[in-house]
Amino acid sequence: MNLIGATTTKTGLKVRSALDTNQYPAGRSVSDDELAVLNLRRDPFHGDWNYALLPRLALLSDEAVIACQADSGLQGHPTRAAPPG
Repeated sequence: MNLIGATTTKTGLKVRSALDTNQYPAGRSVSDDELAVLNLRRDPFHGDWNYALLPRLALLSDEAVIACQADSGLQGHPTRAAPPG
């Protein structure tokens, strides 16, 4: 906690951290179907740990999909998720 909280970069990025002391249920499983509707962009470095959760593009207009793809660098990728349910 102290190490990440003291992180800075040459360009001025400062990191702030806080300890979440809440308790959460252990062992909750996520089904393949639940995971399939999430629009995850996994990082090339340890994508199982490092990822971004992006908007569900199927629920957005075509213009919004194009904007989201441009903002996230996903142009040309089939990223539309199926609507839930």
